[in-house]
Amino acid sequence: MKNGAIKDQSVLDEIEKIYGDYTEGKYEGFTPLCIAAHLLTINVYQDEALSDTRESGLALVRAINLLIEEVLSGRIIAYDPISRLPINKVVGSNSHEEEFCVDIGVLIEDEVFTEWVAGNMPASFWMNESAVYEEERRSFYINEPGRKDDWYDCIKDHTLCFYNKYNKLPLKGQLWSFIFNSGMPDWSLVIDKKKVQIELGGKSLDRETFKKRFKEYFPEDNGE
Repeated sequence: MKNGAIKDQSVLDEIEKIYGDYTEGKYEGFTPLCIAAHLLTINVYQDEALSDTRESGLALVRAINLLIEEVLSGRIIAYDPISRLPINKVVGSNSHEEEFCVDIGVLIEDEVFTEWVAGNMPASFWMNESAVYEEERRSFYINEPGRKDDWYDCIKDHTLCFYNKYNKLPLKGQLWSFIFNSGMPDWSLVIDKKKVQIELGGKSLDRETFKKRFKEYFPEDNGE
């Protein structure tokens, strides 16, 4: 796929079908590459409206190309959506050589995608690159609000879990991805992939609400 907006209607139709299957839970434990690219894009551009359809399309294409490069390099292992075998095990019909069949529909394990976003994603892809280098800080601090609720405790626990696992504080998009894709079992979170929101004790948290809470809990930290 070239670095330009997606103009091929058949590609758009395929993405729409894959998204429908994804929201219906047909890829449990996995995320199709094009959906991972979409999640990556909205995380990176979380503070940008991206109301410009062309700019949104360009951002998605960049994310798709980046993920395909990561798969081809072996830094991300992707799986065939039908056989669920690693794509480097798919053998070409006219050759004994291993054939990499990478397209927008290949699957990436949720945990692998979260790990990649947290620790291995190229820093240059983040819009706020200066924030990436704040990883060097090792202190953990969260601003306590006047009134605490379950979501405060949940976000605090996941931030601390991320910090202990990767030895760095998460950026806003990294923490959202970490909670959304790899929520701590003790919290019994309900993930709604169709609405892109998380439910805890009957209270829902979407990306916009999460961003507001993040800004309140980390007013001068973690990628602001």
